[in-house]
Amino acid sequence: MGSAQPRDSLIESVIDHCLAFADRLEPLDSRQYASKFPRDFLRQLSNLNVAIEERLKALKADPDFQSLKHEEAEQHILRYSWLYSQLYVAASIIERSDVPHTVVELVQPLKRLMQLQCGLKNFELLLHPLPILNYSFYHLGNDLSKVKDQLAITDSKVAFTKQLITVGFPGLEMGRLLVHSIIAHELGHCLYVEGKLEKKLLQLVKPDKQKLDTLVRELVARAPTALSEYITEVEIRSTFTRQINFLAKLWVKELTCDAIGYCLFGPAYLFAALDFLTVAYTFDDDLHTHPPNRMRFRLLYKMLDKETGFLNILDPQVKSFLDSWRAITGSQEPRFTNPISDLTGSAILNIYDHIINTATSAVGSAGPYSASENATELQQLVKRAEALIPPNELIEKEGSREVKFQSVLNAGWLVYLKGLEAIQEKFKWEPWECKTKFNATVARAVELNEIQRRWREIQ
Repeated sequence: MGSAQPRDSLIESVIDHCLAFADRLEPLDSRQYASKFPRDFLRQLSNLNVAIEERLKALKADPDFQSLKHEEAEQHILRYSWLYSQLYVAASIIERSDVPHTVVELVQPLKRLMQLQCGLKNFELLLHPLPILNYSFYHLGNDLSKVKDQLAITDSKVAFTKQLITVGFPGLEMGRLLVHSIIAHELGHCLYVEGKLEKKLLQLVKPDKQKLDTLVRELVARAPTALSEYITEVEIRSTFTRQINFLAKLWVKELTCDAIGYCLFGPAYLFAALDFLTVAYTFDDDLHTHPPNRMRFRLLYKMLDKETGFLNILDPQVKSFLDSWRAITGSQEPRFTNPISDLTGSAILNIYDHIINTATSAVGSAGPYSASENATELQQLVKRAEALIPPNELIEKEGSREVKFQSVLNAGWLVYLKGLEAIQEKFKWEPWECKTKFNATVARAVELNEIQRRWREIQ
């Protein structure tokens, strides 16, 4: 590189990354996206990238910087390379969020839901495919805002919204629109952060004191004599309490996001969870950041049971589906593999009503989506979907009537769970071909529903 000092070489290396980044951003601007936001976002990334490059050049020319010891200089430079790495993540997500790679039909309805119903006026969303069978949430806006703040940039051309989130979905299953109802859980993470729900709920988790005392005493009693002076009840209790608090923090968050997911999408979220989560984890797997499925489904069924008007309209096959999973879910108390999980999980089970009430409040003043209140609407939409007509609206004597896009998803699930044999036989399709085409019909309905809504707004 021709630089006399390693610090200069390091600066030039980071600048080269910035230049490569600029080259890669340019062609992304010509792609098609589900909204205008990605292009505006690309320009903000470009402006911030230029700012980092300019700061590095200024740093290299600064006499005070040249007088620093190598270790101190290195820390200054690495600070900027870390900031650049955040831009790299953002651009990589943009690169995979264009129309051919995302569930384009869901982007605008989800944005509308969060902005209007949930009150997040500055909410923005990027959906992007993942190379794994999972869904993910990333609060990108917060991280980028920190980058801007650390650089002390006041340029109005760089104005990242802190309510920008990205949601990853299984890339190879892009066409399974109904299963993508799982995204409601990921939206829950945004509302969990914005509503500061952790502070409200964690204080309610009270582990059984008697069980904890017994566990501590038993461990102290089993400790070898040679270690007795180092292993005290106070120290063990403190360690267990930290572990319980850490696990409770993770599990309460995930369960609350499940509850928010149900509030946002209604039973469609439960249907998707039964389809997806049972593939990923066993019912009693408590060794991960998420609580056991048995705990999660117990919470969701508790919410479903309040939907009496919805339960009364269900087809016998759908009822059988729900009852069979309910039997497995509720056949026994959640089983935990270790005392810490047991103490944590048992304490959380006692606050399910608080979790549901908190989730209900978090989705906005309009309240959660109610399948019971829309039961009649759902029955009519089901008839359309069974005829393979996109269930995007209701046709009445006075003309067409809009429906909520959550009703489209719920109607789609009701037909899907009832069985597609009649449609399959009518069109002579193979089973998987029929499922694929039915998902495409529901996707089209969501798209048409959004078009009609936007058209009404501009008239």
